[in-house]
Amino acid sequence: MATMTDLPYELLSYIILLLVQSPGGAADFATIISVCRNFNMFAQVEDILEVVNFKIKLELKNFKRYQHINSLLVKCSEAGNVAAQFLLGKVILVSSSQLLLCEWKKVKHDAHPCDFATLSELGCILATDVPNEDHKVSSFMAYFLPEQVSNNEVSRTRLVHYQLVKVFLLNGSHRDLAEMSTFLTSYVRFFTSGGEEDTLLKCSKYLGYFSESIRFLEKQLMEVNSCSRFEGNTDAINYHIDVMKFNLVEFRSRTLRSLEVNLG
Repeated sequence: MATMTDLPYELLSYIILLLVQSPGGAADFATIISVCRNFNMFAQVEDILEVVNFKIKLELKNFKRYQHINSLLVKCSEAGNVAAQFLLGKVILVSSSQLLLCEWKKVKHDAHPCDFATLSELGCILATDVPNEDHKVSSFMAYFLPEQVSNNEVSRTRLVHYQLVKVFLLNGSHRDLAEMSTFLTSYVRFFTSGGEEDTLLKCSKYLGYFSESIRFLEKQLMEVNSCSRFEGNTDAINYHIDVMKFNLVEFRSRTLRSLEVNLG
């Protein structure tokens, strides 16, 4: 009896291409390549990897599932898939924050007061531990270190952590930036040692502040619009949203420039 895998390669490739671009693209593709060796060959085809739909909301409680260097997410990112790189940038931010939290627990008495507040917040968000240095998150993050990438002679597509963070910063909406603001400042703290006056740290904090402010003001605007008795009072809120968006654009650019200088 004929099966789907008996189809001509060109037709099968076209079907797979349609599948990976569908709303459930990444999840569906991961399923079929894991259950059938004949489909697994498509996990090596860059033209397919480049268009896999990775528009997935990163659930913090499940972020560990993405911490695998041989995962479909990493393969697609290295193939130039911007949506995958965007998601992987988020995973990098969370993973570095996870390691920062681990270091803080080891030398808690040496923490800066600002670090204490940030890392206490991280502890509540992540509710996780990294028991030792050879934990999988350490191996995962090591894969994206510049020295590891530059020493790799096998693949020229290996990505450095700050390249992925830049993709996130470039493509993230203010809601994305607000959601990841704590992790962004923790990422900066983990990879730099310039202290509270460090330009990159300051810029990342302002980026988070303006993102959070826009989200808060938008929520206020929705509440005002839902109450007819407040009609006419939206102009001031819209004005403040516009100001915050202008500042967000400015500090997004500053953060990217500073990221390039400090880590690039």
